[in-house]
Amino acid sequence: MGKIILYVILAGLAAFAALYALNFFMKSKSEFILIAEVPIEVYEDFPASGPPSEQVQVIGMMSKGEAAQILYPEYAKDSMYYKVQLHNGVKGYVRWTSGDVTVQPANKT
Repeated sequence: MGKIILYVILAGLAAFAALYALNFFMKSKSEFILIAEVPIEVYEDFPASGPPSEQVQVIGMMSKGEAAQILYPEYAKDSMYYKVQLHNGVKGYVRWTSGDVTVQPANKT
């Protein structure tokens, strides 16, 4: 009987520690948004070989001032893309070009 109580207490402590760590991780995880400074194309897939070609399908356009949630960065041969989710739920890739996009924390006003 004593071992069962000990195991229950240890399991409770482990669960508490796991929840605390998860909460700490979620709060410390910073979220970023991408803001279009000019109208910019959103691609279905990122071209790993470099700049986009005619084979890469454009699935949307971001207008100037439009913001999108950044899901993660993706690196191609000589360029960088951001996997983004637009306000309408569409997910695609935006090519990072200096002056065309701004990246900032989501909670920045």
